[in-house]
Amino acid sequence: VSLVENITLRRQPQPQLDAVYFITPCPDSVARLLADFPLGDSQPQETGEGQGPGLGGSARGALYRKAHVFFSSPLAPAQLTAIKACKLLVASLGSLVEFNLEY
Repeated sequence: VSLVENITLRRQPQPQLDAVYFITPCPDSVARLLADFPLGDSQPQETGEGQGPGLGGSARGALYRKAHVFFSSPLAPAQLTAIKACKLLVASLGSLVEFNLEY
């Protein structure tokens, strides 16, 4: 691990690095994950400095080379559908795991 960043803050692109996301499967976290891989996303991206789920992504492509995504509990079907609709994220996924840590 060379860098730890908060998903809710603006982050600089690191296209040479893989990212490990450990997030809850809430709508906000999933939206921010999708915003990091904007091309091919069926949802329009918000623009502007420090606003909305588009905090990290750019129109040029993904923030990171690959994504290893770990959810703390199972995803809702609608969230999984949103992830599957984001072609750049799907192409960049190294792993996607659901843990059952919240009980």
